[in-house]
Amino acid sequence: MYDKWMEANPKDVVWENLDDGSLEMRSRYIISWLATIGLIVAWSFPAAFIGTLSNLDDLCSKIQWLGWVCKAPNPIPGIIQGILPPALLAVLFAFLPLILRGVFKVLSESIHSIE
Repeated sequence: MYDKWMEANPKDVVWENLDDGSLEMRSRYIISWLATIGLIVAWSFPAAFIGTLSNLDDLCSKIQWLGWVCKAPNPIPGIIQGILPPALLAVLFAFLPLILRGVFKVLSESIHSIE
């Protein structure tokens, strides 16, 4: 049986961080968790707003100035209720990997070997 070695991509090695102390590494770990939790909390507000669009009939009855949306010609409320929320969620969640990669790059986490 042969020994197998997994070669690290040189781009994955952050040469400046090889001598980081335990305090700096722990602080990066905590900051990354706080950033992830903050992103989850911040992401819930636009997702909740997009979710309310799918219940347009109830929304129009409770908020008077949105009455014009329910009185619009027949396909417009159907498009707003049926097509717009999934499309907006898809766009919203398409940005999530880009934001997480940016957080990992700022926190000096290596991601080159998976690209």
